[in-house]
Amino acid sequence: MFTVTSNPLPMQPQMFTTLGEIVVHWSRIESALDQEISTMRRYALVRKLADVVPHTFSKKLELWRRSVRALYPSINTYQQYADAFVEAVKKVAKFRNHLIHGTWSLNENEKGEFLVMNYRSVRGEERHDTLWVGQEVLDNLLADVQNLSAVITGFVVTKMIHAHEGLLRAQSASSPDHQAQPNPATPEIPKPPPESSEE
Repeated sequence: MFTVTSNPLPMQPQMFTTLGEIVVHWSRIESALDQEISTMRRYALVRKLADVVPHTFSKKLELWRRSVRALYPSINTYQQYADAFVEAVKKVAKFRNHLIHGTWSLNENEKGEFLVMNYRSVRGEERHDTLWVGQEVLDNLLADVQNLSAVITGFVVTKMIHAHEGLLRAQSASSPDHQAQPNPATPEIPKPPPESSEE
């Protein structure tokens, strides 16, 4: 059996560092989401939404949004907060997944950018998305991921403070709607990443 090796990518160390930071900060988003779902599933009406927590990130994200709606039905700000977060993180997740799971070209162009290809099947037809990625693109993605991490963490802390101050109680199957209406700030939505081209 042969072993085929190649020369290291001619990528600047800062690009490798930024990619690593994206991975680490993204894990904080996933961890916060897992913890949030676990906490809300202590209530029966949330457990009724799904027998088990799904494994895929996109389905887990939707379960979290549905859980917020079920547990805090009269707090519109919470629901708007969750909606804004979900829509923003979906856009960033698509871009992040392209870079993390895609295949990087072995050579850069004159701008120091690498071609990243991602193969997928669409209605049985194999297609691939391509995107040129340089340091600026990575910096923008990192900023978006860090912002989303701050948003979900801030949402958790906001609910804790409201509960501590007596402004919040979780909706149960037999309890009336909330009387208090906490008003956390709506999260900032990161700018959409550049669209990848399809060939």
